[in-house]
Amino acid sequence: MNRLIMVSAIVLVIALAAFGYVMTLGGGLVVQNARIVADPRDPRDAKLFMTIANRGGEADRLIGVATDLAWNCGFHSVTAATGGAPYLDLPAESIVTLGPESAHIDLSEIGEPVRAGDEAVLVLVFERAGEMPIKARVAETVTGGEGAHGAALFDPRTAGEPVPTLDLSGSVLEDGRVALTLTVENFTFDRAAVDGAHRAGTGHAHLYIDGEKVGRVYDPTYRTDPLSPGRHEIRVELNTNDHRAYARAGAPIAAVIEVAVP
Repeated sequence: MNRLIMVSAIVLVIALAAFGYVMTLGGGLVVQNARIVADPRDPRDAKLFMTIANRGGEADRLIGVATDLAWNCGFHSVTAATGGAPYLDLPAESIVTLGPESAHIDLSEIGEPVRAGDEAVLVLVFERAGEMPIKARVAETVTGGEGAHGAALFDPRTAGEPVPTLDLSGSVLEDGRVALTLTVENFTFDRAAVDGAHRAGTGHAHLYIDGEKVGRVYDPTYRTDPLSPGRHEIRVELNTNDHRAYARAGAPIAAVIEVAVP
C-alpha cells in the first residue's frame, strides 16, 4: 500500500519575491512548472507537482518541503513495493518529474482553501543544496481531461496508433492473495520504460483495490497482497510510460472484477 510520510511544515513569512516559474537553484538544480492542484473532494488538501533537473555533477535528495500555506507537507510515493520514502532521489544529470501518477508532495490542513491563480511560496529542502524557496501557482483543477482516478487521458486514435484492449480475470488463493491475469491486445508491458517518453502500444498498468491505488503492474500476471475476508473490487487500468491512461471515447481502458475472500 502507498504510505504517506508526513513532514511538519515550518511556518514561514516570506514575501512573494520575483521568483520565476523556471527557477535556477544552487548546486545545479533547476525547478520548472511548480504548480499546486487542489483536491476537488476537500478544499483543504492539495498536491504539489513540479519538475526538478539536477544539472550538477553530484547527486542530491529532496528531503523536505515547508510552506505557510499548509500545516503538513508529505512525500507521496505510488510504488507499492517500496512503501514510499521520506525523500526523493535526484541523480546527477537527471530530470525528475513530480506528478499525479508519480511521486509528489501532498499538502494537507490548508488554512484557507486555495483558488486557481493564487500563488504560494514554498521552501524545498535538499540534502546537499540546503533550503531554497520557490513560487508555485495554483492550477485549475482538471476534471474532464482526467481519468476516474486522476490520470490524464491519452486516446491513441488521435496519434494514429492501435487501440489497446484489456481483459482481467482473477482467482483467490489460500492465503487471501488474488492471482490476476491481464489479457491484452495492441499492448506490451515494458517495465524498463516507466517514467520515459510515450511509445505506441507500450506501458504498464495501475492497480486499484476497493477504489484505492495500490501500485503498478508490469507483467500480464500479478499477485496482490493478502486481502481481508469479504468482497473486494479490483480495477486495472492501462497506462502509457509517462503515466497517462490509455483511453477510448473519453474513458480509460480498464477492466474490473469482484472477488470474494473467505
